[in-house]
Amino acid sequence: MTLPRTRPPLPARPAAVELGPDPDALPPSATPAARGQLLHDVSVARAACVLTEMLRDPEPWVRALLTGLEPFRQAQPGGALDAVLARAWREPGSADGALADFARARRPLGAAALAELCFGPKLWFTTNGVVVTWRPMEWVVPVTAEPWLPRAPRSDDERQVEALAVLRRHGVSQAEAERLRCGDIGRLAPGAVFVPDPLAEPLAVRLAPAGPARLVFLPYEDRITVLAAVLSRHGAGSGCEQAHEPLLELP
Repeated sequence: MTLPRTRPPLPARPAAVELGPDPDALPPSATPAARGQLLHDVSVARAACVLTEMLRDPEPWVRALLTGLEPFRQAQPGGALDAVLARAWREPGSADGALADFARARRPLGAAALAELCFGPKLWFTTNGVVVTWRPMEWVVPVTAEPWLPRAPRSDDERQVEALAVLRRHGVSQAEAERLRCGDIGRLAPGAVFVPDPLAEPLAVRLAPAGPARLVFLPYEDRITVLAAVLSRHGAGSGCEQAHEPLLELP
């Protein structure tokens, strides 16, 4: 996949986003081609460029963006993303409503699969200047329980070790993990700004707070593992409120 390198300008509000080749002309079965066509939409290209600029390993998340955004587009009246975006600019809260409707239509999916699918529209709204809630979709739509959720490490130390293993699996070095602070987990906000938020889903981990942003996104299951370790260390009541405190207690 060739990733965009130049971020298109944010379209002026509330003008419709100028579309490239019409994705509605593609048959529903042409999903890979339709995902390629999405990058001709300046609002989608902008979201892909934000990922390219900010993530250490952007390509899997650009694929996730397009994979989730295409069925979201198909679910909209006339398949028009520009109309959805224009409405979200005019009506605060409509983006969360559109996401909830999209999730309800896919209720048989498990929580992890639903989170993966909703990443695309969630990031697309955010990178195009729309405030949207970065929380697990099962807070809004009841979904199928995951068989692995009841499993938990037997001790706080095991939680810390498992969280470190998750971070290492996503390319975070031991030294980077040791430098992480509570203020280094969160989400993206409009303007491609990192905002500390330990309950965000998906959860972003900021690796270079003092320099050019380099983030790692954690998918649903890995987010739960890291969050369990954070709450184990800092307490379920206080969460991770002190931004300067070490994120994990590493061996």
